[in-house]
Amino acid sequence: MNEDDMMIEDDAIALEDTDDTVVEDADVSSIIPFIQSRYLRSEDYREQDENRWLRAYRNYRGLYSNDVQFTEAEKSRVFIKVTKTKTLAAYGQITDVLFANNKFPLSIDPTGLPEGVVEDVHLTLTNQSKCRLTRMLVLMDLLVTVEI
Repeated sequence: MNEDDMMIEDDAIALEDTDDTVVEDADVSSIIPFIQSRYLRSEDYREQDENRWLRAYRNYRGLYSNDVQFTEAEKSRVFIKVTKTKTLAAYGQITDVLFANNKFPLSIDPTGLPEGVVEDVHLTLTNQSKCRLTRMLVLMDLLVTVEI
């Protein structure tokens, strides 16, 4: 299309092109590196979590990791699936708690006297300490009659 063929309305305003097309805005220019750094940090954290999840999944399924190499004579090694045993035990306990018909699977009984606590405490006071204690109790309105 030729410039002469274009129809421009009488009330239209045209802007001239400039060579300086890059406009720096202080607020916008600082936010882009901030967002990129946060994204990279979250990606790194996610990768660490995913590696941990994959390791846990392999342990649960009893799969060897990629770094395990067998010699020509051996085809496999003993793999004890402790993770699966613990997971199934925890699942069973949670199921018992949730679906136990309003009964909690643990019982709690009160103790009459806590272990390791003396039943009676005896205190021997001198005459001077008795007088101080009586004055203090009188001042705190805990003792009404005073015997001297």
